[in-house]
Amino acid sequence: MKKVLVFNLSGALLMPTDEVIKIWCDAIRSVGLRPNLTRIFQLYDESWRDVIIPDLATSGKWTESEVHNICNYANNVFMDINTSTSIDLSEKLAKLKKNGYLLAVLTDKTKAKLVSSLKKINCDDSLFDFNLTSDSGFKKPDPRVLDEILEKHQPEEILMIGQDYHRDFILARKARIEFVAIVSGLFPSSFWESMMPGNKNIYISVKDFLLKFE
Repeated sequence: MKKVLVFNLSGALLMPTDEVIKIWCDAIRSVGLRPNLTRIFQLYDESWRDVIIPDLATSGKWTESEVHNICNYANNVFMDINTSTSIDLSEKLAKLKKNGYLLAVLTDKTKAKLVSSLKKINCDDSLFDFNLTSDSGFKKPDPRVLDEILEKHQPEEILMIGQDYHRDFILARKARIEFVAIVSGLFPSSFWESMMPGNKNIYISVKDFLLKFE
């Protein structure tokens, strides 16, 4: 019986990384500029507003007006997305806890960045029994990121929900825990069906996954 549900922050609770990158690149192109993809992928774990955009602006000699318009474009897109995807999510997660499940959130971000990210979907870090962050000294797919849980629970008691093959799926395989795949543009249904033939743990969104508990 599953006792612990591990939600990867990016792709399960928040938008997949590739979709976030696409939105920001669209924002950059909207003002007639070209995104430096090499630099973006070097910095993709950093904050877009605080680190990535200022870095790109400096190297590309963007004007303040261009930066302002880029951020406004992205803010409007994310506002619409977060408003539509976060509805009822925290309530659904709270209901899982009430029904006896332990919840964990997993990210390669620091604890401070995790707290900030969860606010985007109206969630508080206190909702989760385990906050697994890079502050531990480990990152995905190193199975030691799960040590805090595995010290108390057997692998067969844990279910991991994620969307990234290289970090989420491989981590679950290394830790010998069951994996639930959330479909994304980079890893569509056809990809997961080829990687997990006959497996029904493939969902179009975390909301779709949560419906199984209702």
